[in-house]
Amino acid sequence: MDRPLALYRRYFWEKKNIIFVYTASVDKLLASRSNYNTAFTIGASETPDQRRDLEELMLCASLAAESQMTREMWGWTVRLPFKSYGLFCGVEADGSLCCRTTSLPKAARNDVIGAIAVQRVEENAPVRQTMLIPRDTKIRLIVEQYFDESEQLPARIALSATEGLLALSMPQAAWQEVGDLSEKDLLAKFHTLLSDGEIHEETQVYDEADVAARVKAQYEKLKSGSALSHGDLKCTHEAVFFYDCRCSGEQMTRMITSLPEAQQKDLWKGTNELSIECPRCGRTHILHK
Repeated sequence: MDRPLALYRRYFWEKKNIIFVYTASVDKLLASRSNYNTAFTIGASETPDQRRDLEELMLCASLAAESQMTREMWGWTVRLPFKSYGLFCGVEADGSLCCRTTSLPKAARNDVIGAIAVQRVEENAPVRQTMLIPRDTKIRLIVEQYFDESEQLPARIALSATEGLLALSMPQAAWQEVGDLSEKDLLAKFHTLLSDGEIHEETQVYDEADVAARVKAQYEKLKSGSALSHGDLKCTHEAVFFYDCRCSGEQMTRMITSLPEAQQKDLWKGTNELSIECPRCGRTHILHK
């Protein structure tokens, strides 16, 4: 299965103390998800609203993950007011991500509050979990809210059909430069700051070994202090994101066999075949005794 790669770059506007995370690969990330869902027959029942919210959460969550200096695993669980479905998006440290909707009780349509849960896991560090009450029903504004309330750092996200941009304030930033701009003007401001006015991407098919080696080499070069300058911006990191889930039949089997015997019997219900749906991506795994 081909997995198109979405290229992301992190820039530092040193004069104003603002970080930008940018991708012109929105189409590649969405194509990556479409290929995965087609291969495993997932998401055929999604409504247009569900698909729109999931795709926006996926884009915003990947931008948020790349804004951090250390790669982490992120899990976003969102329940919007007056919606009969919930949203989940997980981003792994290697750049893979997956998402899905979950069905909620009918009573959820009368919920005027909603809920946001963000879980972050860094290697050899305790789990960080944040619970928030959404201030809005737009996904990008919810992710901005996370940075504002949990990280105490203002953030702005701009999305278009082809581009995604996150602007993140560092301490003592000149945030007035971007804080009140519209999405369109924020993207225009970012491009103005780049000397060449355009970011060129590589078009390639997913090859984990080659991509890992290339990104590692680029990261080591940037870490050594030879960061690439683009006008007033300095490129400090490059990464690729792609849609995938780590679930497997073996993983599901281990999960089932770890349960008490009584629960295992209840699941199998006297048959030799069991259908298990991955809670992260919705892929169905058929297990046999």
